[in-house]
Amino acid sequence: MVKKWYGVIFAEWFMNLKGAVTSEAIIREIGVSLKEYRISRKLTQKDLADRSGVSMRSISRFEQGGDIRFELLIKILRALELQDNLGLLIPDVTRAPSYYLNKAPQRVRKSIAGSVADKPFKWGDEE
Repeated sequence: MVKKWYGVIFAEWFMNLKGAVTSEAIIREIGVSLKEYRISRKLTQKDLADRSGVSMRSISRFEQGGDIRFELLIKILRALELQDNLGLLIPDVTRAPSYYLNKAPQRVRKSIAGSVADKPFKWGDEE
């Protein structure tokens, strides 16, 4: 089955990830997905290791569901030109309409004619 990639996330992978309840299951899904993406780009593990600076052993272990340091994952994503998708992990809440909906409006007081602010400041000993 050929999967269509949309950055790091594609529909089937995302659905599998939602069902993954443990950290290990999520890591395994990411590793398998990166392996499929690497293969779709016609890259060997050695090619990816050379491009990323990550050892072939680490890449192989990760693709088989093993753990990997986040720094090494970033190197792999850069080598696959997927680093721009890291922003999808934690969405920018300031771009969501709900951010502005839930944000309380700032109040501004109406100025009153003849108020203290309209008069020049005088020290206590001045008249």
